[in-house]
Amino acid sequence: MSINSDRGERYRSCISYRDSDIASVLSSSDEDEYTNESNSSNVLEPSEQGNDDDSKHNSLNSTNLRPRPFSREFPSPPSSPNSSGINRPLLGQDTVSDIEEAKSLADVWPIPDQRFLVRMPDWFESFFFRFDSSITRVLQHKRSKWIGILGILFTSIFAIEIGFALPFVLFVSGWDALATELTYLMLFLGLLSQIPKRFLWRHRPYMVNRAYKMRGDKEGAKTSSFPSRAVTCATVYSFFLCYVYNHLYNKDVNYSSDLFIQWWMPIFVGACVLLSSWSRISLGVHYPSDCIFGFLQGCVVSVVATVLHNLHKTGAYWCSSCFESTTSNCYADAAHAIRLSDFIRVNWVVFGCCTIVSILIVGFSVMKPINFWSKMLLPCVTFQMTFLCKELSQRPGRGGFSLPKPSHPWWSWFFGLGVVGVSAFFVYKNKGRYSMLSFLLVYFVLYFSMGVWRSWDEMIE
Repeated sequence: MSINSDRGERYRSCISYRDSDIASVLSSSDEDEYTNESNSSNVLEPSEQGNDDDSKHNSLNSTNLRPRPFSREFPSPPSSPNSSGINRPLLGQDTVSDIEEAKSLADVWPIPDQRFLVRMPDWFESFFFRFDSSITRVLQHKRSKWIGILGILFTSIFAIEIGFALPFVLFVSGWDALATELTYLMLFLGLLSQIPKRFLWRHRPYMVNRAYKMRGDKEGAKTSSFPSRAVTCATVYSFFLCYVYNHLYNKDVNYSSDLFIQWWMPIFVGACVLLSSWSRISLGVHYPSDCIFGFLQGCVVSVVATVLHNLHKTGAYWCSSCFESTTSNCYADAAHAIRLSDFIRVNWVVFGCCTIVSILIVGFSVMKPINFWSKMLLPCVTFQMTFLCKELSQRPGRGGFSLPKPSHPWWSWFFGLGVVGVSAFFVYKNKGRYSMLSFLLVYFVLYFSMGVWRSWDEMIE
């Protein structure tokens, strides 16, 4: 029996056992597997190498070998040889046959039972095999607890949830131009980044013995490795920070351009992308090729969203944008301002239409196999259409109504972060349950929080 078929049989024979036990068994039989090609003995049989090995196997066979329950929708996968950080040689270092072994290990790991979900083509895996393995081997050459902590830290900084929550905080604080740009960015990021994740499956490196897993990855095991969404977010977030600099710089000088590029901006974006890529590869949850395509995806999102926002600024849409210059047609004067005492000036017909469209979008997005995120962007879009768009609130002989120019009080940040934090906690605790009811509750809370807070007299300049 060949090495590849022998290893495949060993993994398949261990599927019903606990992950930790499988990793221990595979590590104890590692030496025999790499030195004797004809060895086809059962993994769970005690070896005949001496009393120490007999006592090791007797202890293993007498404790904790209980079958695991399987979920029909997504079975619990077997443990990978390197899921516990065992110093076992990774695939891709020695022989070309490692490609075939990686394929056999991928066959052992189950994939989510979803319609229209296809596996990554073999030609793609073969094309990037040596490239991915060589870089992964270099980055995981030194493994320590602190490297794992730094990897998790950078992953958290570039989490997609931050981008979904920040537009609300910016709208509450009165930074409408920045909130609008980030809303465009996150709408396209939320849509584009989830398409390959939902319909194209690629096993994560640690699943197929191509990386050492340095942390628990229960959620990651249920999502595709391709592309790296953390790297996509790092690209978009760093681009947005450059946009923030341009916005603040132009606010002090002029509004001639929002595309003013400083020499340090490409370096800053590149550094964020490299840090995010390093963290994901070092943790063993992404291939280098995943990071490359994540960066390209982030570039597409940034360019398309900014072009559409610039069209919004020029008045190409039905609403003028609030970019806070002297020529902005977004904010109202005192006679046409929406204040807390004049809430009737809000166009509730537009609010109703936006709410119906939002419900339809959420209803479509929670359907399988779509199952896209709704998050907190739709209340921000509705807020902009009803509170910051005079063109949609025109009254015969009275003009249009909108919010007056804000004063940007510093303490509004605490209110925004508090509301969005409570809402995010509520969404997390009710994840997967009562999706529509949860969305409606969060939708109305966020919308009226923005409207009431911004129309309060203390927020008006």
